[in-house]
Amino acid sequence: MRVPTTIIAVLLCLLGLALSTAASSSETSAEEIRIVVRESRDPQPRAIPLKFKLDTAKWEDGYLHIWGQINNPTDHDYDFVEVLFVAIDRGRKVLGRTEAYCDPQTLTRGTMGYVTDETIDTQGHEPAVLEYRVIGFQASRH
Repeated sequence: MRVPTTIIAVLLCLLGLALSTAASSSETSAEEIRIVVRESRDPQPRAIPLKFKLDTAKWEDGYLHIWGQINNPTDHDYDFVEVLFVAIDRGRKVLGRTEAYCDPQTLTRGTMGYVTDETIDTQGHEPAVLEYRVIGFQASRH
């Protein structure tokens, strides 16, 4: 029994479409991951006593995407607030670094700022640890 070439061509097209859809969806799917978050002990001359709280971490296509917040519970105002991030694997190898300005960049007493969808290139390796350090300048208000 011979199968018409039109039917074979249609079946091959459908198979190709199914394979390309599966491949593209796996490449773009973001996976929320569990990650240890800790403040870096590395000395920073502009370090300020604010803490970063991670809301969400997603690993997608070799990049770590970070969402979080910085709260200012102190009696001081801070300008140019940013967070330095370092992604580390289970073997303690540094995978990547980035820095992100807080939004807003000035945190007055009792206010909160946000880091939204900051990315770190992790060289294709899933990170196990995210170290951070909040830096900025104490504002001089008159």
